[in-house]
Amino acid sequence: MAFDRNKFIIAAIAITALGSTGWWLWPRSDQGPLSPTERARVWASQTTLPVPSLVEQPRAAAPAARHSYTQADQQLLAELRQRFAPVLQYKHAQIKLIEQLLSYLKEKHPDRWRALAAQFLADLFPELAEALLAKFDGLMAFNGWLETHRDQLRSMSAEERRSALWAARYATFGEDANEIWAIDLKNQQIRDALVSLNESQGLSVNEQLATYLGAIEAAYGDQAQDFLQSRQTELTGHFLSVDAVQDQLHALSNEERAAALSDIRSAMGMSPEAVSRWSALDQQRDESWRQGQSYMQARAQVMQQYEGEDQQRELARLRASSFGQDNAKTIKAEEDSGFYRYANRRRIGRE
Repeated sequence: MAFDRNKFIIAAIAITALGSTGWWLWPRSDQGPLSPTERARVWASQTTLPVPSLVEQPRAAAPAARHSYTQADQQLLAELRQRFAPVLQYKHAQIKLIEQLLSYLKEKHPDRWRALAAQFLADLFPELAEALLAKFDGLMAFNGWLETHRDQLRSMSAEERRSALWAARYATFGEDANEIWAIDLKNQQIRDALVSLNESQGLSVNEQLATYLGAIEAAYGDQAQDFLQSRQTELTGHFLSVDAVQDQLHALSNEERAAALSDIRSAMGMSPEAVSRWSALDQQRDESWRQGQSYMQARAQVMQQYEGEDQQRELARLRASSFGQDNAKTIKAEEDSGFYRYANRRRIGRE
C-alpha cells in the first residue's frame, strides 16, 4: 500500500471536525478548545503547592568593586555575544544565555558568582540589561523553589507535578513563561494526543495515525516537518507504544500489519530505504516471536511432564534447540530472574 501523506492530514481534519477522537480533550470554553497557553494557565490554577516569591528573592546587583575580567572571562563574553546576539529577542534564548553564564561563573568564580552575574549580563548586552537581570532574578527564584520542593514534586503524579511547575513558572516569569517553555507546551500537546488515543473507541490504525499527525501539525505548524525529521524514530516509538494502537495492529492480518507499519514510518518522515530496513527487521522479529511462542508452548509441556533435575535438563535442551547455545544462556538468565520475554503480548513494531 503506497503511502500518501495528504490522505492522513485530510483524515486528521475530518476526525477533528467530527469530534470522534480526544486529542483536543482539554477543558473547553464556549469558543472551543483551549489554546496551549490557556491550558497552561489552567494547570497553574490547579496546584496547592506554594509558588516562588520574587519579593523574598535577593535582587541581582553588581559587586561594589568592579570585577576585572580575566582572559577566560573575556573569551566567554565574546563567545556569548556571538552566539546569542542574533536570537536574544526570544525569551527562551535569554534564559539559555543566563544558564550558560551561571555555569561558567560557578566553576570559575564559585565564591562570587551571584554578584558577578549582574556585571557580566550588563556588559554583555547593555541595551537588555534590565530585562536580563529580571530573568536572572526569576531563574534564581525558580531554581530555589525546585530545590526546596524537590521531594514533594517527586512524590506527585505527573498531572500534579505539571500543575505545580506551571504555577511556579508564572509566578517567576509571568506571561514570558509561555515563550520560555513553548517547546514544553508543544510536546505536552503531542503527549496529550497519545493519551487520548487510549480513550477513543473504534479508530483504525490510519485514523489513529491521522490524529497523531494532526496533533504534531497543530503543535509545530510550519516546523512540523523539521520536527518529524529530527525525531522520527522517537515519535514512531511513542506512537507504537500506545495500547490502543497495539490493539489495532494485533487485529490486522500479517500483510495488513506490514503495510500499516510502513505507512506509519513513512508518515514520520522516514525515507523509503529506512522503511525497507525496518520492514526487514519486522520480518526477523516475526520469526523470532513465532519461535518464541512455540518455545513457550513446549516449555509448558516440559513443566508438566518433568520434575527436579529431569525438568531442568529438558528445559536446557529445549532452549538450545529453540534458540541456539548462546541465546539459550540469555533466555535462561532471564527466566532465572522471573522474566519470560515471550509470555506477554508482543509490542508490534518495537519487538
